[in-house]
Amino acid sequence: MIRVLTRHIVTPLGGNLAANWEALLAGQSALRRYEGNASLPEPYVASKFDDRTPLPGHTLFETWVVRALRDALAQTAVDTASPRTLFILSSTKGNISLLETDSATEAALLPVAAANIARSVGFTSEPLVVSNACISGVAAQVIAMRLLQAGSCDTAVIAGADVQDRFIISGFQSFKALAPEPCRPFDAARQGLNAGEAVAVMVLQNVPDNEVAETDWVLLRGAVRNDANHISGPSRTGEGSYQALQSILEDVNTEALAFVNAHGTATPYNDEMEAKAITRAGLQNVPVNGYKGYYGHTMGAAGLLETILSQQAVDCHTVVGTRGFETAGVSLPLRLSAAHHPTGRQAFVKLLSGFGGCNAAVLWARKGAIPELLPRGMEPKPGLPRLREIATFSLSDTSLTELYRSCVGDYPKFYKMDPLCRLGFIASELLLRKAARSGQEPAPAVILFSRAGSLCDDLRYQATIKPDSFFPSPAIFVYTLPNIVTGEICIRNGWNTESSMFLLPRKDWNRMLSVVRAAMMDAHASRVLCGWVDAPDEDRFEADLRLLQKDFFDYTDFQIRIHNGSIETTAQIPDHRGSQPRRSQA
Repeated sequence: MIRVLTRHIVTPLGGNLAANWEALLAGQSALRRYEGNASLPEPYVASKFDDRTPLPGHTLFETWVVRALRDALAQTAVDTASPRTLFILSSTKGNISLLETDSATEAALLPVAAANIARSVGFTSEPLVVSNACISGVAAQVIAMRLLQAGSCDTAVIAGADVQDRFIISGFQSFKALAPEPCRPFDAARQGLNAGEAVAVMVLQNVPDNEVAETDWVLLRGAVRNDANHISGPSRTGEGSYQALQSILEDVNTEALAFVNAHGTATPYNDEMEAKAITRAGLQNVPVNGYKGYYGHTMGAAGLLETILSQQAVDCHTVVGTRGFETAGVSLPLRLSAAHHPTGRQAFVKLLSGFGGCNAAVLWARKGAIPELLPRGMEPKPGLPRLREIATFSLSDTSLTELYRSCVGDYPKFYKMDPLCRLGFIASELLLRKAARSGQEPAPAVILFSRAGSLCDDLRYQATIKPDSFFPSPAIFVYTLPNIVTGEICIRNGWNTESSMFLLPRKDWNRMLSVVRAAMMDAHASRVLCGWVDAPDEDRFEADLRLLQKDFFDYTDFQIRIHNGSIETTAQIPDHRGSQPRRSQA
């Protein structure tokens, strides 16, 4: 079972979980108004830390994460120096404020920040960065669960954080997405979101069932799905969120759920989409709540912060009220309340969505609640699938525009894309063409890796928010998330499958395939478009993609015999390469 070993949060409401819980029960909010200045002319409402003093040798972002990790790990006996301990960093923009100085390009990269943090805390294994827009904190839980189940590590330490600086605030201002008052999730008078700062840490381990206490928190299921609708607007029917919920709720007794903790950003389209997804998933009678009215949108920390708070709420038999909610403002009725109320149930669902069409959901329960939650019992633990290669494609040092004109030519949106998305779009198109699609194949998951991420577009956007020329561009800002390339590929092909972006310090196929194979433990996945896409600038780029498929064994003729002291099996296994007998020894 995937068990929580320890958890820790730091927010403007308190320096630990206990302090934050007391503040929530008292109905306190960390949101306050910040007046405009030369750096950000428009006022905004946010939840921000007062102490902005970095540790020597670290940025502010790194400082917050290092301190939180040290505090969390001090409660455990986890050996950070063990190669079997994995550090996962969840963030959307990390050290992005460093781009305000021309010499800081390298330091602004998330893999660089993750390495600095890991070194300070004592991790020796190479960190994995999840940068999947607003779902990063939940996506990090999902990949941690899979890698633990796959045996790739013994302990997964996840940390999430983001600094709400001029880059992010101005971007949301350019979209007119920020509310001039504390946000009001799902309310009829909601005007938009508030930004927030927080750091959250969760330590997970895979331990035998008999070593898990009845009161321990267990991560049972997780799913990531793309709605294939628009890079900055959610599906009007909540398709991606619905499919993520549908995946984790199969055979679940939803009456055993204490609540659904929604994303609840208080933007018109997101709240409406979530209401539809929750209703379509049959959860309309389950209480729904959100924490954005207390903390704002904490970006890379949100999924972890809100999961930990939900665990604490269930521990204290409470459904936390949705602060700011008064009158329902979504078309489908949900069980929402601004007031706290009691619950005796011991399981919940956490739901998030984000730019690039990504959506994620996880199912958490205390071990003692599992029999009621899963009346048919827990499904067998998935094994690592064997993948076979369908096609490969590599691309570098050429004109992407010329390739588009000569090989595609029917998707004018290409010209609006940033260099990373153009690269991923062209490479995926040519890979799929090489695979000779018949139109009958199942849609693949899209799992990509990069080092520079959206750096090329980050620099372009930074140039629009200089103090002497403050004209933040929403058309550029939307591409300053590394995962947008996965969204563009899903939208182009209409794929409602998993879409994930991970950042690594270099292209390492062994490392990438370990993540991909773990992701393909998802029972609903049969194919994956995966690989490396990196565009540090418009003149330097590289794509190295593979289309892989699970080897599904259909044993139509199975024999077993003893030969020279070993067991030998012969099976007739049909696949796309023909049905030839194969031999294996055990």
